[in-house]
Amino acid sequence: MKIFRRSCASELSGDWDSLAKSYFQQRKFLLYSETYNPCRQRYYELRESGRLAAGACVYTLRLDLLTFAKIRSPVRLAIVGIPASISSPGLIGEADSIARLLPDIFAAERGLVLLLNLPLGLSVSPAVRMRMMPTVLLKHDFACWDDYRRALRSSYRRRLRLNERAFDGVRREAGPCSRFSAEMYTLYLQVMARTTTKLEQLSLDYFRNLPEEFTLTTYSLEGRLIAWHINLLEAQRLTFFYGGTDDAFRKDRRAYQNNLMGILQEALDQGCRVIDFGQTAEIAKSRLGGALVKMNMALYSRNALVRLLLRLGRRVLQYNRRFPPAHVFKGAWVSPA
Repeated sequence: MKIFRRSCASELSGDWDSLAKSYFQQRKFLLYSETYNPCRQRYYELRESGRLAAGACVYTLRLDLLTFAKIRSPVRLAIVGIPASISSPGLIGEADSIARLLPDIFAAERGLVLLLNLPLGLSVSPAVRMRMMPTVLLKHDFACWDDYRRALRSSYRRRLRLNERAFDGVRREAGPCSRFSAEMYTLYLQVMARTTTKLEQLSLDYFRNLPEEFTLTTYSLEGRLIAWHINLLEAQRLTFFYGGTDDAFRKDRRAYQNNLMGILQEALDQGCRVIDFGQTAEIAKSRLGGALVKMNMALYSRNALVRLLLRLGRRVLQYNRRFPPAHVFKGAWVSPA
């Protein structure tokens, strides 16, 4: 068993992508992030019998340690994750291989180490495991938008009709992210100002130069931008990346709900069977049929006393909101495995 530390994604082994389970974990996106969101990225590789068995992306950021308690508490953290505020973990490989890699990361990194978006069964000891925001996932077998509509219970179908009527006259346009404008970026900054769980704040150039796998969809009314979103399409999976809504149109035009509905409709039009709505607005997204998928995080310190304090303070540090299930679909419809 050998552990290698790489200072940039261009140094990663050629077989790195063979372990990546999402586009965001692949070398192409990691290289993109280094260019447009540099935050001291570094990488670890565990090789066993000459093959890559596990890997990790680590970056440095100052975050509020008590962010879920809405208390300002900035701390410099080494984060094991993808520097783009998405639900893909920064760890690749099978769980037992990752467990063998983590002690070397803990030994090499200084200060507090935060691991994000961990699968529930992964062993992270002696790090302190905690709950974090769930991601909202819709797995379905609908052939089209009309199939989806027919599957809804009457109350949700009525809400859908009201949302659609509120968007009468709104112009939709989809295309490359090179169209991303300063006006769109302003709406993004408004979202960032409201959220209490933000990680990094991305630049206008970050959005404008996103690779061709990403699509920017805009909604405008009489020439005024009222909402936008960016999706990633990979095989039969669509992932919501980022979006923005003009607050002036949230109520009468139901712009936020229609923006979410647009993500879903895009996925159905593209034949995507899995839609990842991301880790915010759980209630609104579950009302479209999304299921809340539990996620974990973990905090580690070399100092045993600090680890004890983290364990004692777990309830304040972790994400504690609970949401009742939304019974969106008629009958006994269940999401396909």
